[in-house]
Amino acid sequence: MSWVFRTFLLISGVAFPLFLYVALRIAASFSVLRPTARRRAREAAFLVLAWLFALPFVMLVIRLWGNAYVVPRFDALPGWINLVSFYPFWTSLVIVVEILGPFLLLDIVGLLGRLSPSRLPRLKRTLAYARLGVAALALLYVPVRTAMDTAHIREASEQLAIKDLPAELENFRISLVGDVQVDHHTGEGKISQMHEHVRNFGPALLLSSGDVVTSGKEFLEEAAEAMCGMRGSVASVAVMGDHDFWSAPETVRDMQIACGWEFLDNRHTVIHYRGRKILISGLTHIYSERLKEAELEAFLNGAPSADIRILLAHQPAERVIHRAADAGYHLVLAGHTHGGQIVLHPFGYTVTPSMRETRYYSGLYHVGSMHVVVTNGVGLTLAPIRYHAPAEITNIVLTASPQTSHNTP
Repeated sequence: MSWVFRTFLLISGVAFPLFLYVALRIAASFSVLRPTARRRAREAAFLVLAWLFALPFVMLVIRLWGNAYVVPRFDALPGWINLVSFYPFWTSLVIVVEILGPFLLLDIVGLLGRLSPSRLPRLKRTLAYARLGVAALALLYVPVRTAMDTAHIREASEQLAIKDLPAELENFRISLVGDVQVDHHTGEGKISQMHEHVRNFGPALLLSSGDVVTSGKEFLEEAAEAMCGMRGSVASVAVMGDHDFWSAPETVRDMQIACGWEFLDNRHTVIHYRGRKILISGLTHIYSERLKEAELEAFLNGAPSADIRILLAHQPAERVIHRAADAGYHLVLAGHTHGGQIVLHPFGYTVTPSMRETRYYSGLYHVGSMHVVVTNGVGLTLAPIRYHAPAEITNIVLTASPQTSHNTP
């Protein structure tokens, strides 16, 4: 059984008590407003739970019977299973976590209300309406937001001020594409959006932070079409991603080279533009291959001199970013995190699994004078949805910092 489904089973097991609590509180709210419907409300709650947890239950049974090899890959589930079970489960998980905080607060209010027995019946009805209202809002908002964040690719724009930027590099354009992860969830429409964003922006430099495919070799042809359909006017440069390595590393590399990309595997390249030098250091930093500390320092400190120094990596690891700042890089560009992919807000706090791996999980950060840009990327992994982490192409424009003057005396 793949790590995706092992993780899915783990998440299902942890999530079940939360689903049960929310389902029973909603059923109880209906019962308060319509006491005659108490039994039907509970039956409906358990039917919904049975529907949502049917897939993880079947997978668990297969696992316990020792036939885990028959469980399909995440990117190979039949379409009807996705529509009937997988998508509803993940969307419902987001809904449950988002309304968990308000439900608990309302329950605390209900407990405090017991101190005033005379007002308790009216309070119970008010709390019941409040719970149902919160649930209704979540049922309306989450699916719409999920559909938008998953299917639509936005253009994230960053204007980065660089100290002592040469006049020739003023308004230099860079597009960062990451985690395309072509599989049967991607679709031609999403690839077309990606191509259109890159074409409209017209970057001089197009960079890919890896993960062109999700798994296996089934979608390598589609991945080639995706990567061959865009390029920078000056150069296109790519590095290896985790899923590329697990899929077919040599094929993924050769495919991108055939499309006109320069592929950097712990290697530097210097691009000449209007008489200036732009360094791109392509670092292979994935789960399966990482430079040791001494090797990393030697790689970064041994880079050629240039007017702009860019480190391109798949994973935005904190140690890599801090070493790059020490080595005098101007930019670190990465992907990998999907911007969290599913970003939840229990009790008003932002929570996403990517935050456990790195603090640099989405958007623009600064380490001293160095800029760090982590793109949300285009594709998916594990869950077939995005939530508050919209798919994106990140476009960057370099400008001179306020301390830099291009005026001639």
